[in-house]
Amino acid sequence: MSQSYRPLPPIEVLRDLLRYDSSTGQLYWRHPRSGVSTTRPAGYLYPQRNRAQIRIDGATYRLHRVVWTMVTGEDPGGLTIDHIDRDASNNRFENLRLATRQQQVQNRAGVGPHGLKGVSPSISKRNPWRAQIQHNRKIIHLGCYATAEEAHAAYQQAASELFGEFACFDSK
Repeated sequence: MSQSYRPLPPIEVLRDLLRYDSSTGQLYWRHPRSGVSTTRPAGYLYPQRNRAQIRIDGATYRLHRVVWTMVTGEDPGGLTIDHIDRDASNNRFENLRLATRQQQVQNRAGVGPHGLKGVSPSISKRNPWRAQIQHNRKIIHLGCYATAEEAHAAYQQAASELFGEFACFDSK
């Protein structure tokens, strides 16, 4: 399922309306007007999705996409903007990277039943821990192991090979 994004306003419009503080990752309005402060961060948090958004000329945009465009001068178009540290409120440019939807999904934390991503109990008494990973919508069985830590190590190796810099190993 592909996700489409509303094209952002031209960079000149964004830079006329907003200023970006690279030390905090916050955007601020440049010009005061009714209900808008130039000293408080622009935008708002959409709590149901833990996503920062901003309204410009009646249209809503994801804040991290506006930051990316203001810093690079380019609208990310159909690519997503991934938060490297998985903190959606951290919009410092060094924490943002272009990603496909599939790459971004790999950077999500996952919670296994025992707190280790990619690990679950198996039915084997000899090797009671199973490691598996999902890639291209298919589950790949990585083997059964004597300890949950060994199974997690197998998951980490496979994730590194399959997903590179987008691999996420922890459950937080």
